[in-house]
Amino acid sequence: MAKPSQDMVDAQQQAQSLHWLKKITHSRKQQLSWIMILLASPIIVVLTMLPPLDYLPPLKKDSIDSFIRFPASAHLDLIEQEIVMPMANRLEPYLSGNAEPKVKNYYIAVSPGIMSMGTRAQDQTQINELKALISNEVMKGFPDTKAFTTQGSITGKFGGNRSFTFHIQSEHIEHSAAGISKVKAMLEEAMPGAVIRTSPSLSAFKPELTIQVNNERLSELGWQYAEFQSVVQMLGDGYYIGEHFDGQTRINKILKTSGTDSPSKLAQTPLLGYGGTQHYFSDIAQIEESSSLLKLQRVDRRRAVSLTVIPPDELTLGEAVTQVEQLRMRMLAELPSDSAILMGQTANKLHQSVNNLLLLMLLAIVLLFMIVAVILRSIKASLMVTLTLPLGAIGGVLLLNVLNLFTKQTLDLLTIIGFIILGGLVVNNAILLLCAYRDHVVDEGMQVKDAVYQAIAQRKRPILISTLTSIFGMLPLLLNPGVGSEIYRGLSAVVVGGMSFSLLFSFILIPCLLLLFKPYAGAKRSASAEVAQYA
Repeated sequence: MAKPSQDMVDAQQQAQSLHWLKKITHSRKQQLSWIMILLASPIIVVLTMLPPLDYLPPLKKDSIDSFIRFPASAHLDLIEQEIVMPMANRLEPYLSGNAEPKVKNYYIAVSPGIMSMGTRAQDQTQINELKALISNEVMKGFPDTKAFTTQGSITGKFGGNRSFTFHIQSEHIEHSAAGISKVKAMLEEAMPGAVIRTSPSLSAFKPELTIQVNNERLSELGWQYAEFQSVVQMLGDGYYIGEHFDGQTRINKILKTSGTDSPSKLAQTPLLGYGGTQHYFSDIAQIEESSSLLKLQRVDRRRAVSLTVIPPDELTLGEAVTQVEQLRMRMLAELPSDSAILMGQTANKLHQSVNNLLLLMLLAIVLLFMIVAVILRSIKASLMVTLTLPLGAIGGVLLLNVLNLFTKQTLDLLTIIGFIILGGLVVNNAILLLCAYRDHVVDEGMQVKDAVYQAIAQRKRPILISTLTSIFGMLPLLLNPGVGSEIYRGLSAVVVGGMSFSLLFSFILIPCLLLLFKPYAGAKRSASAEVAQYA
């Protein structure tokens, strides 16, 4: 028996591959069903399976950043003896290599009210063990201090550290210390493991005495307001009465009392008025106790305390912002009545950036529609090309969810850019099929059904080759687990998943659309057009 030729083998394979397609797209009912399923599926998948929103990929540094806040009254000698030296002693075994994880180097910097420390591990694979060591051993046990540790991001200034800030505004912010503490505890309960910092620090709230002078009583006693003001200064920090100069050195002369231990003792301080009559401080002024901030901060011209939240690793920036928004009313209930909560720039920029990218995506789709309409000379054909875009979105979202089974992958801004890139790649398959279909119908006068299947038979191999080159070109970026892979992993997953899914279902959606709407049916290319193509 003669061996069949290669052309005969190709013809048989072509017939077999088209048999199943003809079978599932034969009737009008089948065509409508496939179109509805393939166009409705992206909406369902995106709404139900889209990963949580984030700002930028968390590209971590190879070091651990630690901070300790201590009372503003703590002086440098005390900090060095009671905090810095014990921390250095605790790190010594790990620095010398006698204990694991081995510390490569570290630094400690102290400034008023806060101390910062950076630590680097000898083996970068032990960075999590180093973070636990710093948190649970090195920085533990110091009284009247608040410590927190984090692995910073090299894109921290651009939102890569996944932190956001919101501001508590109030004209009576000095009365909000207890309420802000409750708000902070509320956030820590809602987001276990989150790092929450306040600026100014809650420890910066200091006791303050407000003295309300009774002017009528002051006049009855024959006192001048300036005189009473001098008395208050003497009872406090002291009243400047001049300077002493011995010919070489000038020394300020301050008149000051021995001080009082409490507001009640200050109120009972005896004062000698004109005529030798004795009075008490409380006879002239009323003393009110309150608290005040050592640092004054205003946001939008209102006094404010800022809370910076670094969510735990398992919580995305978008989810953390949403939780703060959900707790807004509960937080306001713990604060003075005139308080307001204002979200900071990072939280606002997250939604603004996403909206800008979605607008760019919409603009890209409109431009694509217009360009394809001009090239194919058919609005109907251009609409068919545009309808293939959602198929890529299904594959991108599905592969992101599969990726989340193995490693944390959010919908960050770079991943969204991957969807924009995917749109430009997915339409190529549809354009190839439509061009071949148009040539068969317009040039050869072929029947619509025959032209559809003939176009698929001719363009199947080029589509398969171009799609596979795109997929395998992106696979190394998707599968590489190395340092920095967080940047491009989501983008590559979107392209690989979208191109794979589009390859499978473009051969079903495009034939159904062509068979149902029949673009170019009955059209004939004019003689002038045939001459123009060779000009």
